[in-house]
Formats: sequence, C-alpha cells, structure tokens
Amino acid sequence: MSDVIKMIADITKFEDLQQFANTQYKVMITQAKKIEKLDEEVHRLTLLLEQEKQKGFTSSILDTNNDDQNDAETICLIQLALLNRKSMEGELTLEETKKVETFSKVLLSIKTKDSTENKEKEIVQQIDTSNLLSILNPPKVLDKK
Repeated sequence: MSDVIKMIADITKFEDLQQFANTQYKVMITQAKKIEKLDEEVHRLTLLLEQEKQKGFTSSILDTNNDDQNDAETICLIQLALLNRKSMEGELTLEETKKVETFSKVLLSIKTKDSTENKEKEIVQQIDTSNLLSILNPPKVLDKK
C-alpha cells in the first residue's frame, strides 16, 4: 500500500495522474465483472449442491433394490426421515410428533404384515408332501362287526 502512495506522490504531471486514474478505473471495472461472474457461479453451484443433497437424501432412504417396497412404506420412510432432519434442527411441534407416531405405526404394521406372510410361507414349505397326501387320503379303518 505504501508503494502505491509513493508512486502517486512521484507523479508530477496532471496527465500522468489522469492516466493512472484511468488505469485504476479499468482494473476496478474488470475486477467487479469477475466478482459478479464468480458470485453467479457460487449461486449456481449452491443450487446444484442442494439438488444433489436432496437426491442423495431420498435415494439413501429408498431401497431401490427392494421391489416389494410399497407406496405406503416409501411415504412413511421419507416423511420419517424429513421429520428426523427437522428434529435435529430443533424441537418438534405436537402435530409433528403425532405424525412421527402415525408414520411409525403404519411402518410397523407393514413390516409385521410382511413378516407374518413370510412365516406362513415357511410353514407351508415345511410340511412334507407325504403328510399332505396322508391328510387327503386317511388310512381306512376296518369295521369289525
């Protein structure tokens, strides 16, 4: 900074001072344009980052490999994750806590239903074919009269 002051002090002619001022003005205009472009780039990248965060957020919630996941389960998972995020920022309202409870119950009932169906399938698969045939064709009992 002191070098600039010394340089200005060394200028004795008005024309030299005018040329110096014009040069400084052009530099400031160029720098202002660069700053404006960089601000626009920062804004664009911030929006892009938010979009990617949202994509990553929803894709981490949803199990894309699970074709059995129904719409209700998907909705519950997303809403619970959103409410979880909100709870990290501050306290949930009464309405929001009721939503958490409702979504949790729905999700639990879906998972319970799925596990019950799986158990029934296992039981059916465990029954031996010969046992099934014996149920259909019970042994004949001879009547002794």
